[in-house]
Amino acid sequence: MNNNSRRIVSRRTFWCLCLAAGLLFLGAVFLLSRHADMQDCERRMTELIDFVKEQSSSYVQYNEIAVAKALVRETTAVQELDGVTLDCGEDELRQYVERLGLTGISVLDANGRLVCEYSADSIGYTRLQTDLEVERVLAVIGHP
Repeated sequence: MNNNSRRIVSRRTFWCLCLAAGLLFLGAVFLLSRHADMQDCERRMTELIDFVKEQSSSYVQYNEIAVAKALVRETTAVQELDGVTLDCGEDELRQYVERLGLTGISVLDANGRLVCEYSADSIGYTRLQTDLEVERVLAVIGHP
């Protein structure tokens, strides 16, 4: 009976050791797998962030170029409008609008009162006055 009892104990010990070794192996596989997944996720996130940065930079650069082009066109248009006088007519303003590709022109006197205007889209100065600050509009006179 002593021999039988030793076999049962050694079998239990064997199975406990096998179970412990299996759990250790399973834990090691889990940890290594988790580590590999985290590195892969970090790599993909880095690539995604770099892509978003690149796209954002391209978009910002495109917008800055578009704004610069618009400012150059506006500067050219304003320089050509330098010849408009206070006694201008609607026909003269229409010709300026067509030639310069504008939507309209409003001519104001030094006090900010409307002298004459032409608008291709029927949006006149009175409608724009709600959004414009008169001081800023009149400041243009001091900065030709």
